Amino acid sequence: MSAGSHKKVWWKCPKGEDHEWEATVKNRVNGRGCPVCSGSKVVLSNCIATKEPEIVKEWHPTKNGEKTPYNFTFGSKYNAWWLCNNGHEWQQSVSSRIRIRRCPYCTDSRITNENNLNARFPNIAKEWHQSRNGTLRPVDCFPNSNKKVWWHCLYGHEYKTAIAHRVVGTGCPYCSGKRASYERNLETANPELCKEWHTVKNDGKNPTDYTPYSSKIVWWQCKRGHEWRSSISNRAKGRRCPVCNSSTSIIELRIYSELKKLFIEVEHRIKVGGYEIDIYLPSVSLGIEVDSYFYHKDKYDFELLKNNKLNQNGIELIRIREKGLRKIGEKDIFIKKGEISLSIIQSLIRLLINTIKNSSVLTILNEYLNVQDYIAEKEFQSLYYQLPSPFFEKSLEFKNTILSKDWDFNKNGELTPMDVSAGSKLKVWWKCINGHNWKATINSRDRGNGCPYCSGQKFTTDSSFSARYPLIANEWHPTMNVSLTPLMVSTGTKLKVWWICPKGHEWQASVGDRVRGHNCPYCSNKKVCEENCLAFVNPILAAEWHSSKNENLTPNDVVPGSHKKVWWCCIKGHEWIASIYKRSNGTGCPSCRRQKLVIKKLNKENNNQ
Repeated sequence: MSAGSHKKVWWKCPKGEDHEWEATVKNRVNGRGCPVCSGSKVVLSNCIATKEPEIVKEWHPTKNGEKTPYNFTFGSKYNAWWLCNNGHEWQQSVSSRIRIRRCPYCTDSRITNENNLNARFPNIAKEWHQSRNGTLRPVDCFPNSNKKVWWHCLYGHEYKTAIAHRVVGTGCPYCSGKRASYERNLETANPELCKEWHTVKNDGKNPTDYTPYSSKIVWWQCKRGHEWRSSISNRAKGRRCPVCNSSTSIIELRIYSELKKLFIEVEHRIKVGGYEIDIYLPSVSLGIEVDSYFYHKDKYDFELLKNNKLNQNGIELIRIREKGLRKIGEKDIFIKKGEISLSIIQSLIRLLINTIKNSSVLTILNEYLNVQDYIAEKEFQSLYYQLPSPFFEKSLEFKNTILSKDWDFNKNGELTPMDVSAGSKLKVWWKCINGHNWKATINSRDRGNGCPYCSGQKFTTDSSFSARYPLIANEWHPTMNVSLTPLMVSTGTKLKVWWICPKGHEWQASVGDRVRGHNCPYCSNKKVCEENCLAFVNPILAAEWHSSKNENLTPNDVVPGSHKKVWWCCIKGHEWIASIYKRSNGTGCPSCRRQKLVIKKLNKENNNQ
């Protein structure tokens, strides 16, 4: 009989006396196995009565008619009736019952008198809204249900939320302050702020309609008549009228103080030809304007006219404008919103160098391009001190008394924690308890950024990489890092440097990665070298590497543990794709393996005959 014969014959599986069936030879050769083992044929040895005696104990004695557990295997879809020890009755397919095993009522998969919301959480069920949920009652719901229903708290507030949210602790949003109520709203919490509520532009909404720290953006009007939009939370956190408080910006004061050190005469807020100029240099007839987006977004035509009129009077304007504003002239400098940095002023100085002809001033300006920090820090602090201070409740002194102890009173001049808000972007001097001095913005410190020396971001000799990790530092490459040494870097730096392991392997990695345990990639087989490549480690396997289908990749370019899939060719000429890792673990040619299996089956069949 051939392997492709369609003749049906009887077969017997070695796994049981009753594992007998009829099938064609071709189907068997193609992989069809014993139907008793697979559960598609019911016999005594594979029925659920034999296989699952514990579950069969819950077979319903009356509701399944003449059907018995002897009629079904573990994969049957028959929807049978079941009866658990606690008296719960339910329908469920045989296969599902075998898989899930337990009563759906006992496991809270179906509602009973014992597992509903009213039974489990009677205190929460008491707040169930009696009229707004229709016919739905607490006894009809699971405690973990995501269904949203109406609730009525002890203080009379009505609200809608999921049942599961109530069970895990979510309470009344009005009592918790998440929604505005008569007792707790913006007006009751912050009556002073409500004096600037715009009475016309808020579509009839009042402060009583919002929580004290709502993210809703509304209209405001200050006592000077300026109108603007801002979120309630920002106002509650201390944001004031952008017109009243932005007429002189921090970047403007920075530029003014620095230029005062470079030029003999510098005017601030002076009127020339009927136009006010932020900063004016009379000796070179040049003005500098600092334009914020908020205040200048609708003033393009006016500013263009101002440029032209002053130019007619022999005064050239350089504008420093926030991104989002339109370009006015060829010498505009664009910055990010709220950006304050030395690089901005140095960009301005470069424009001045290209404009000014006075050689003595040019020498000073060129020298300024090489400075690493502001040269008029004390003058700036004095000017900043004169600006309106925040409300005491919003000041750094009040909001973060612990951080205020790090304030460097010597280096910050007259400026104190009472003069700045906790969210300010102003960069000031700090001094930690270990005596380290550094500059950082106030808001970054308020967010939790600490001393860069204590944290290892910056370093002293005692905290250098070499001092803290001498064993790793021994692998520092002696020649390929030029003049850089382990004493010159911190442990957390992302700078990539060269290393050399005891076996002579050379590689690049950041100091931070080495500290976190990243060792030689060649020794750990993450990179390929002459000693760990497939050709060296397993030359017999490398001999089956396909010589043409792997492009330029060779056994010398991969490690035995690589998961890369490549082409192989066995000694019989069979070609296939497999990962290097699987081949290294013993996986051979699939075609040779299939041939061996077919021959083995045929030999077995011939022996049986």
